[in-house]
Amino acid sequence: MRPIGRILAATQAAVRSPRLTAGVQEARDALARAGITAADLDVVEANESFAVSPLLVERELGLDPDIVNPCGGSVATGHPLGASGGTILVNALDQLARVDGEFALLVIPGGLGLGAAVVVQRV
Repeated sequence: MRPIGRILAATQAAVRSPRLTAGVQEARDALARAGITAADLDVVEANESFAVSPLLVERELGLDPDIVNPCGGSVATGHPLGASGGTILVNALDQLARVDGEFALLVIPGGLGLGAAVVVQRV
């Protein structure tokens, strides 16, 4: 077996805000830790823990809507309790291979100001 991707950065936080902004902040932090910008991204999987979450990430990071949840996101593919991170990771790596891309951002917002983000690179 050979690896298909590697984790470049992972972040998580809790912010004091009911506005679901933790995912956006964590996305920015993960991109900075990975040493890339939003313009370098080929795929973004933003978990729809809340329906507005992908739109918020897209708007705040200035992302091309065509790369955000290109296969429909968790509303289309499922949001299994305890497995959402694995699901969006597999979806992102699969989509990177389809588009011959290099970098993906994964974002999961949570209630009460929680958020996590991961940047992966296809190898």
